[in-house]
Amino acid sequence: MAVIKCSNCEQVIGNLEKSYSFQNRHVCFKCKNILEEQANLLSESGLKNQEVDTKENLTVSEEINSGNTYATMPTKNIRHYSGVGRLFYFIVIFGSILVLGMLSPVSDEYDQVGLPIGIFVIHIVITALRLQNIGRSPALSLLLFVPILNLVVTVPCFFAPEGYADTKQLDTVGKVIISLILALFLIFCLIIGYALIFK
Repeated sequence: MAVIKCSNCEQVIGNLEKSYSFQNRHVCFKCKNILEEQANLLSESGLKNQEVDTKENLTVSEEINSGNTYATMPTKNIRHYSGVGRLFYFIVIFGSILVLGMLSPVSDEYDQVGLPIGIFVIHIVITALRLQNIGRSPALSLLLFVPILNLVVTVPCFFAPEGYADTKQLDTVGKVIISLILALFLIFCLIIGYALIFK
């Protein structure tokens, strides 16, 4: 059974049964989803698919590809994102805060300085990995040292899906998380306002 590669990212898929078809091309599952998203965006804006030469775009076996004409979307910006996802980021951030809160009362004077520093370093590293997964520069994690700007960096890390910096599209989970964040912020503002008015 022939081993084939994804015609977009050139990663080995395996056999034909494990591949996915997109406009007569055999691609991996991840590239299929990304290409379909781009196709939807371009169809909404009225753009047409670009025709390209078969030799420049195909990397699957000649037996599978021979005799086919391929219409492809522009794929130069399609890439696979590393880093960590939202769930892992959430677990690490709030888990480290919980550990800090539990250990602070029982730690000595040296641990009370070193422990928060260690937790903050963990936050910088995990934020850098999350930014990389979103599609932004990991160096932006250094803005955690800057008040207000640190919120601009960290808040998207909780709701933005993989590749958000390139696609600018929120999934259902991201929309739900944003709604919860806004609701909590509104409740916080109401509590502060009530305290200031009726103090």
